[in-house]
Amino acid sequence: MILYDASVFINHARDQKLDCSAHILDLTYYEVGNALWKQVTKLKILDSAGAAATIELLKDWENVLQLRASDLQGIFGSATELNISFYDATYVFYAKKHGFELHTCDKVLYEKAKNVVKTEFVRC
Repeated sequence: MILYDASVFINHARDQKLDCSAHILDLTYYEVGNALWKQVTKLKILDSAGAAATIELLKDWENVLQLRASDLQGIFGSATELNISFYDATYVFYAKKHGFELHTCDKVLYEKAKNVVKTEFVRC
């Protein structure tokens, strides 16, 4: 099973290269939404229709893992141990917890996570 981080989702949603059986985290909604907002309003590299299409795909995604309060200490431990953001550590933590392979376009996250959980670097 696969867990996509937000970088994979945002970079591959429009080219339809996503495996619909893969999992995402509920925080992916916020990360993707913020990235789309930035691409439309600040960077001007995406129009509103393109953003809307990605949001439709995101809202219909079936395999969404919910962040649990009982996991916060473990996530924080992963963040401090790997010296990565709490956001990134959340993906590593849940990939490890569920035995998922983590897919990311983030080279730094890939380098940190590959020693903890099976990780694939996805070209974006």
